Amino acid sequence: MSALGDGLAAPLRMRVGDNMGPRARSKQRTRAAIIARSLKLFSARGYDLVTTQEIADDVGVTQRTLFRYFERKDAIIYASEYNYVARFETYLEQAFLELEDPYVAIRAAFNQLAVYFSENRQIICRIYAIIQVSEQLKTLERMHQTRIDWLVACALDGRDIYLGRTARPSVQPTLPSRITASVLFGAIRPTLRAWLTGELKGDLRSYADIVWDNIRPIFEATSTYAATVATALKTLASSQDEIGS
Repeated sequence: MSALGDGLAAPLRMRVGDNMGPRARSKQRTRAAIIARSLKLFSARGYDLVTTQEIADDVGVTQRTLFRYFERKDAIIYASEYNYVARFETYLEQAFLELEDPYVAIRAAFNQLAVYFSENRQIICRIYAIIQVSEQLKTLERMHQTRIDWLVACALDGRDIYLGRTARPSVQPTLPSRITASVLFGAIRPTLRAWLTGELKGDLRSYADIVWDNIRPIFEATSTYAATVATALKTLASSQDEIGS
């Protein structure tokens, strides 16, 4: 594996007790217990029906203590191994430290996420199943997918735009890149969903490689299409402005 592959996941991995004092270790154990017990309750009864008071009682802490760790119930889900948006964002940032081609960097970041998912398949798929029976979580999931599309669009605009996104929050990805990102990941998500539901067995990275190897022509055609559409839309918008003025 390249240095890129060896190092990408490291910043997001932490073992309980590493460089921690007794108080910090106690907090980490409590946090882990809240997540574990919550997921057990969500699997048994459904996310929407479980209250934060029930979670607190099950863990053996007060509701006030629970809220010190997690301000909202959904934060428990996305603080677990299912925090894929934060991971993808970090993987993509680290990929751009070594790669210039946006497509190659996006593929490297997604493949690193696929490796992480495969390593944690049991818990990832368990959480995905919890999400599928909760209207609240499905709504949040769509928001997270929109965030992924936005990150990919930033990346398609180039390494400098992506790496500078936090320093220049007012800078938004271009319309062609937004169109291309939505089409690109719209084509990738069915494979990911098939793996998460158990339709596809084995290593997600192997399936991801097949998708990425075959989607490049679609990506290039979509990029051309997106540029043409964006130009036409801007031309129409300008004409509408003239009519209205």
